[in-house]
Amino acid sequence: MDKNLYPLQFTPVDTQRPWGQEKWLLADLGYIDSEVLGGWLDGNTLSELMQTYLEKMVGDDTFEYYGLQFPVSVKVIEFDGETPVFVHADDTVAEQRYDSLGKTAVWMVVSAEPGAHALLGFQRRITAPELYAAGQSGALKELLNEIPVRAGDVLPLEPGIPYAFCGKAKVIEISEASSLVFDLTDPEDLVEAFDFVGREGYKIPDQVGDNVGSAGNPHFRVKRELGPEDGEEEFVLHITADGSSLTLYPAEGDKGAFPPCGIFVLPGEITANR
Repeated sequence: MDKNLYPLQFTPVDTQRPWGQEKWLLADLGYIDSEVLGGWLDGNTLSELMQTYLEKMVGDDTFEYYGLQFPVSVKVIEFDGETPVFVHADDTVAEQRYDSLGKTAVWMVVSAEPGAHALLGFQRRITAPELYAAGQSGALKELLNEIPVRAGDVLPLEPGIPYAFCGKAKVIEISEASSLVFDLTDPEDLVEAFDFVGREGYKIPDQVGDNVGSAGNPHFRVKRELGPEDGEEEFVLHITADGSSLTLYPAEGDKGAFPPCGIFVLPGEITANR
C-alpha cells in the first residue's frame, strides 16, 4: 500500500553573491535540487519526488504541460549593494535556444532600508546602438526607471525587461523554474540577449506596491492569504511572510489547515503557448 504524500518542507540552500545572499527555499534546477526536511521522505530531492510521484505531486494538468520539471522556484534575496543589470528570456526563446523554460518572476519585498530601489525597464524607447553602447560602457542603469521600494511592495519581472537593484532589502522571488538569467553588463551575455531585450519605454505596472494577482502571467498566481475554500489549484506552496521557510502541499497530499498568513503560489491557468 502506497504511503500518502504529506505537506513537505525543504532544507534551504544558501549561495553568496557579490551584492548579497540568496537562500533557495525550493528549486528543481539541477545545480540546485531541494531536499525534503523531515518525515519519511527526508533527504529525497524535489527532482526525485517528481520522477517517483509524477502527477501526484503537481496535478494532472500541470504534469501534462511541464512533465518531470517542477515548474516553480522560490528564493529569498538579501540585497546589500548594487546588482548588475539582468534580463530573462521568454518561453519561446528559451525553448528554441536552450531547451529550457523561460523566466517570468515576481519580487515581493519583505523589508527595505531607506534609499533601496529597483531599476526596471527603460525610461524611453532606445535604439539598438544605444543599448549596445550603454551595455559596453556601464551606463545602462542611467536609462532605467528608478522605483523606490518598501515592505509589502510587489514587482513583476517580465521576460525581456531589464532590471537591477540598489541598496539593502530582503525580497522573496517567485519564478518559473529556469536558470536563464543574463547579465547585460557582461559583454558575452549582452550579445547573447541582445535580440530579446525590450527596448521600448516601459510603463511601470499598476500592481507595484499593491497585492498582485496574475494578470498576464500564465504560469502562476500569487496571493498573500489563502483559505481552504480557495484551494482549487493543483498544488499549493506556502511561504512564511519573512521567507524563512516553505511548505509544499502536493496535489494528492493532505493540505490540512492553511496557516493564517503568508504568501502562496498557486500554479494554474496552464496554457500551451510555450
